[in-house]
Amino acid sequence: MGWFCSWTRTTTKTASFDAFCSIDVQLLCGAGLEETRTRLAAQQNEIATDAVDYLAECQAAGDFSDFSVETWSGACHDYYRWS
Repeated sequence: MGWFCSWTRTTTKTASFDAFCSIDVQLLCGAGLEETRTRLAAQQNEIATDAVDYLAECQAAGDFSDFSVETWSGACHDYYRWS
C-alpha cells in the first residue's frame, strides 16, 4: 500500500507549481526511503523514473538526513494534530 500512496503523492506533487512547493518530499516515502525508491524503480513509466531521480536529488541535498518514517510521522502528527 505504501508504494501506491507514494505514487499518488508523486502525481499530486507534480500537478502544479503550488502543489510541488507545498508537499514535503518526505511525504512521498511513507514506506521508507529505500522501499519507496525500490518500488518506484521497478515501475516502467516516466513518472516513477522522475520520482526516483527527484528522490536522489533531495537525498543529495540533505532532505533525508536523519529521516525515518516513525520520526516523520510523529512530527506530522504533532504539527497537524492528527488523532
